[in-house]
This record gives sequence, C-alpha cells and structure tokens, in this order.
Amino acid sequence: QLLDDVTLAHVNEDGYPPAVRTRTVYYDYPSRRARIDDHATEHTPPKSSVRRYDVQIEWEVTELEGEKECHKSRLIDAMPFPRFPPNFIYVGPAHVRGKTCEHWREDLGDETVEYFQEADTGYPVRLTTESVEFVNLTRVTRPLMSYDVFDFVAETPPEAAFRIK
Repeated sequence: QLLDDVTLAHVNEDGYPPAVRTRTVYYDYPSRRARIDDHATEHTPPKSSVRRYDVQIEWEVTELEGEKECHKSRLIDAMPFPRFPPNFIYVGPAHVRGKTCEHWREDLGDETVEYFQEADTGYPVRLTTESVEFVNLTRVTRPLMSYDVFDFVAETPPEAAFRIK
C-alpha cells in the first residue's frame, strides 16, 4: 500500500531527459485497486487511470480544454503482486539524491532495470531502465527511462482516491 509522487523521464535520440512528467500513484494491493494521475505538462493534458481489480474495471479520464472524457474497460488480468523479481541481484550501496541506498538490478540481457531504495527504510528512491551493449568486452549502458520517487507514504491510500471525479 502506498501513495507517492513519481517523476519520470523518457529518453530518445535527442538527449536525456527530453521529456519529464510527474504522476501521483496510489496502490492498494489488499483491496485490489490502483490509480495513476498524470499531471499536465506544456504538451500533454492531465490524465487519470483508476484500476479496480476488485470489480475488474478500469476507468481512464482525460481532460482537454476543460472538458473531461472518460473511457471504461474491463480488466482481465490479475493485479500485479508487489514483490521483487526473482532474479533481482544486490549490486551494493549507492548514493541517490543525497540518500544512502541499496542498489538492486534485474538483468534482462540487452536491457537492465536498476532499482534504488533507501537503506534504512526500504522506501523506493529511483528506478531506471537501461539498454546494454558490449563494446570491446566492456559493458556500456544507455538510459531509457528514469522514475524518481518523491513523497512516498507507506500507508493505505484514502478511499476517495479511487473514485472518479
């Protein structure tokens, strides 16, 4: 169960990070519900996605020029269980945004997931995906996506967070 603000950066060939977006995430596994609110940017409108796995329905609400549009669909997948992947490996200690962190990695061959959590609380700090190449037997990575977690709260989100507004 959590509530946090996540800043994500998407990478393309023009540089890193070319696009930054902030979202608020509500996740309540025991009650089988999740919500992501994408905050508006200069080029993208605000959008909310509410996934109610308990009733197998997802709502997506987008707001354009003051008008809201809602789409409803049926969820057929089970809610993802909050756990580390089975092949996560501990890389070692790291410092991220001034915090002492544990650094974990999931190696997917040509891509890796790098995860950093606060050493004393276990709260998430950053998750990145990187492409991996080997140049002259040297491992070379290129960032793909970064997710920085701010304002993490380890408690059940309020019921109102899962209502469509």
